[in-house]
Amino acid sequence: MFVNFLEGRGFIPTYMDGDVAVQLAEALCGRYDNGASYEDVVGVLLNGGIPAYEAGGFEGAAVTAFCPEHSDKRTG
Repeated sequence: MFVNFLEGRGFIPTYMDGDVAVQLAEALCGRYDNGASYEDVVGVLLNGGIPAYEAGGFEGAAVTAFCPEHSDKRTG
C-alpha cells in the first residue's frame, strides 16, 4: 500500500525506488521513536533533496503505514 501510494503520486521512481522508500519510512519512524518532532523528521527529507511539497506527503504515508502511533506528532 505504501509503495503503491508513492508510485501513484509519481514519488517513485522520481526520487527513489520502493525499497529505499520503505527503508527511509522505517528510519523516520525510528526518529519519532527517539523523540524527534514533525519538523525534525520533515527536515531529514528536505535535506535529502525531497521538495517541500512532497516531504509532507511522504511523512504522512510513512506514519500511516509504519508508525501510526506517532500520528499525533503530525502538524503538517
